[in-house]
Amino acid sequence: MEDMFKKVLYAGIGLTAIAAEKVEAVVKELIEKGKLSEIDGKKIIDDFFKSTEHKREEFEEKIKKATEDVVGKFGRGNETNDLAHLIARIEAIEAKLGITQPVAKAEEVKAEESSSETVTV
Repeated sequence: MEDMFKKVLYAGIGLTAIAAEKVEAVVKELIEKGKLSEIDGKKIIDDFFKSTEHKREEFEEKIKKATEDVVGKFGRGNETNDLAHLIARIEAIEAKLGITQPVAKAEEVKAEESSSETVTV
């Protein structure tokens, strides 16, 4: 999902760069033909870049907010809390079912499982 947003952002930046090149080329052509003064041409280009920068910042903020909204809807984002929450739920279920296994016993079971999974050739 994040890759999609990055691609959209990069596409927007690319389109802005192309537009900037076109604006500069048109302004330069108008200056060369004498239809626009150099001062006015520079002002047009400066205004364009200021506007573009402002729009870029707005766009990035919207993308950031949309990403946060999507991540929030899926309940992701803080995996440490997710893990702690899952552990607490498992412990609560085990307590209700009367399945209480000491940590040392659980580690012994894991050790036995890993040794029995060893494949000999």
